[in-house]
Amino acid sequence: MKFINVIFLGLFIPATCVVSAGGPTPINGLTKLKDVDHQGWQQVTNTIFSATNRLPVKIGARKCLYQDNAGTASFGMAVTAFISPGLQKIWVGPESDFYFESDSGVVGIRPERGGVVWCDNLVPKAYAGGTNLATAISQFGSDVSIADWFDAWCGGFPDVETRYARHATDLRFVFSKSAFTNGQGSSQPSPDTGVIAVEMDGGDLKLTLENPASKFAGVAWINPQTRKVTKATEGGKSIELRDEMLTPHITVKARK
Repeated sequence: MKFINVIFLGLFIPATCVVSAGGPTPINGLTKLKDVDHQGWQQVTNTIFSATNRLPVKIGARKCLYQDNAGTASFGMAVTAFISPGLQKIWVGPESDFYFESDSGVVGIRPERGGVVWCDNLVPKAYAGGTNLATAISQFGSDVSIADWFDAWCGGFPDVETRYARHATDLRFVFSKSAFTNGQGSSQPSPDTGVIAVEMDGGDLKLTLENPASKFAGVAWINPQTRKVTKATEGGKSIELRDEMLTPHITVKARK
């Protein structure tokens, strides 16, 4: 799998051509998703948390894959759409591992190597408070560009100097260095590190992580509003959190 720094997405996406209903269309970061080759919307099931429920709720949703298959820069952009069960708010945005609903709206959450990425809702504002999902989906395709999708999927374009995504939580500052590597003393990222359980604990999301390669086991409590870690344990022992550990940022690289 190839990776490129998210800072370049939307700026240097190679110009290619796809065949859609309207014929060949040049592809670049400003291209609207309706003009990108895509499949029909399929029925799927999404997992959504809320501040009022300890355990998640499974809800029916719709999914579409926008795909550029032309040229050498093939990439796919998965989008899900649903109406949240509690506050009846529409989400249309990047496919995420799970979602969180609050009074301020719905956010997508995707555990990433070394942290958690928070994906913005891309539903057009005029439809965010409505219940007509089909209309919101149609308008989404007309309003949202390739660059918009990448921006949301990566947690917001990072700062030019630090390359930190704006909407993410970096757990590498919290846990020991071996938590996300192939073992003690290794500098190679481990593909085995994963979130094995998620639940609400009070007002925080409680994430349980494991890495068999380094025998790491840890738990992080993250406030969904501030995206900061409020409590953490490693190997069953509490971690004393310092200010420098609580940065809500993470360096994110986007899949190509």
